[in-house]
Formats: sequence, structure tokens, C-alpha cells
Amino acid sequence: FRRNNEVLKTCDWIGLTSARRSNNCSIGNVIDNCPQACRLCCDDDEDFRVENDRGNLQQCKWLSREKVRRDRYCGETMFGALVTNKCGKSCSRCGPSSMPSIVPSPAPSTPSLVPSTFPSSLPSLLLSSTPSVRPSSNPSQSCRDNPAFRRNNEVLKTCDWIGLTSARRSNNCSIGNVIDNCPQACRLCCDDDEDFRVENDRGNLQQCKWL
Repeated sequence: FRRNNEVLKTCDWIGLTSARRSNNCSIGNVIDNCPQACRLCCDDDEDFRVENDRGNLQQCKWLSREKVRRDRYCGETMFGALVTNKCGKSCSRCGPSSMPSIVPSPAPSTPSLVPSTFPSSLPSLLLSSTPSVRPSSNPSQSCRDNPAFRRNNEVLKTCDWIGLTSARRSNNCSIGNVIDNCPQACRLCCDDDEDFRVENDRGNLQQCKWL
């Protein structure tokens, strides 16, 4: 799902701020497609992972075991989504009495859409980069991260994930298949990604050259 077919405006994008939820979550197709982001339900997303301070990926239920974990992570943004949106149950975002009145409200098709919201958030980080463009096959013509690449086949460990911190770059960017697939994330080149957009303070999406 993309709001108004704009590539960056995924369900996770809508759910990141209260202003976006207010502006979008009263619209029918948004409600139907983004129940977690719009906070219409409090289920945990079984596909989502919380990255702890040690760099380990944990399921939402890991948060429910200790209050200190909920206090530390539920307000964080990870992999383009608010943890509390993805882990509503484990973050104790909704009281038990509110659940019966909230859950039935989405359209009948909603349960089948919830699992799809997590995978859809990953491409939004890299936008519509063409999978066929691989830096390793034609380095002289392109400097693009491969959107299909996953470190050790772990779904959350994209090129963007690697590039987020200096520690991740240090730990991963000396490895051959990472270098070949993630030249931008590893800072091996300085080309602008023509598909990437910067969101300014007015909510407008701009190309890199706008900067």
C-alpha cells in the first residue's frame, strides 16, 4: 500500500507521527490497509523485530517480559516503523477492555493485509531502485545498493540497515558480498540515488539535488 501511490508513503510512514495518523487514518483505504499504523488494533506483528542495544533482533514478545525493555524500546523508530505500532500488545499500548470495541472495526479483509505491512516497509527505505542494477556487475556505470540484498539472509538486514551506524559499516563493509551489493551504504561512492526522496519540514518529497 502507498498513500496516493507515492512510493515513500507506506503504512509505516503514516504511523510515524500523530499528525500523519490524524491526516490519513480517517480515509477508507488507509484504514483498510494500515490498521496497525492507524492503531486500530493492538496485535504484535510476528514478522517485526526489535533491535536491542547489543544488535540482536528480538520478536515483540521479548518486550513484554520486562518493563525496562518496554520503556527503552517502545517509543523508538526501527526499520522505518514505530515499535509501539508494530508491537502494540507487548508494548501494552492498549488496555484489554479497549480491544473488543476496536478490533472488529476494520474491513473483513484487514487480517490478510496485516502480515503484508512489514515486508512493504523495507522497499520504502530504498524506494524503487531497479533490482537489476548491481554495482558488482557494472561498477563504472552505477552506484546503487541492491534492494534485494539481505545480510545472512536476515530480512531486516538490508543495505540501509548496514549503513545506519558506523559500527555496522565497520562490521559488515569488509565482507565481499556486502561491498558488492551495498556500495552506497558502505560509502564506497558518492553518487546521488535518483529514486530517493528527502521529506522537508512541509511534508514535500524532494530529490537529493534539492539539498
